[in-house]
Formats: sequence, C-alpha cells, structure tokens
Amino acid sequence: MKLPERWIPRLSANTWIRIAAGLAVVFAFLVNEGEWFQYRFVQQMELWGYDARLRFFMPRTLDPRVVILDIDEKSLNAEGRWPWSRDKVALMVRQLFDKYRVRVVGFDVAFAEPDTSSGLATLEQLAANELKDDR
Repeated sequence: MKLPERWIPRLSANTWIRIAAGLAVVFAFLVNEGEWFQYRFVQQMELWGYDARLRFFMPRTLDPRVVILDIDEKSLNAEGRWPWSRDKVALMVRQLFDKYRVRVVGFDVAFAEPDTSSGLATLEQLAANELKDDR
C-alpha cells in the first residue's frame, strides 16, 4: 500500500489566517480563565450572560418566604440611635426565631465597634483594681 505523498492538505493564506485568529481567541480565553491576565470585555460578557440567565430562569413572582426586615427612621425613633446594643439585637433575633418562626437570618450590617453597653469594661476595671484579690 502506497502512502499519499502529501498528507497535509494545501490551505490558502486566508484559511491559515482564520486558523491563527481562532487559536489566538482560544488562547486569550485560556489566559483569562487561568487568571494570568484579566480582560475587561470578557468579564463584562460573563456578567451580561449571568444577568441574562437570571432574567430568563428567575420566577416572575416574589417569594413569600423571603422577608426583608429594614431598620428605618421609625425604628430608630422608637429604639434609639444606631448602633443598638448587642442585647437589643439579640432580643430582636430571638423574637424572629421564637415568635415569627423564621429559619434563617442574615445581616447586612457591620458590627465593627465593641459593645460598650454590656458593662464588661466596668467589670474588668473592678477586677483589676478594687476586687483584684477577691475571688
């Protein structure tokens, strides 16, 4: 059996340019996915695709199981300025679970400062000074 003399087909310059361009695009996507370099337009395409998928598959009605509890001006006037003490927030969470039978609570708030209303600083000061020898 005789092998053909030329096993690589003859391609035009235009075809080679198309192949090179295709390989360059694939390489660019691999570089982006490997996080060696981030292309902004690829990120925008991913975000656009994600938004389109959510709009397409998301139900058109609100889920009655999801409730947003917002701390508004009326709440601040009734309960006092923010940040509230940890005890007040804990009481609110306890009521959500016990009275309203919620299953999950999420917070979109930062508790960055220490809670000074607990009296812990006073107890530590007493333990360091007047009551340091009293067990």
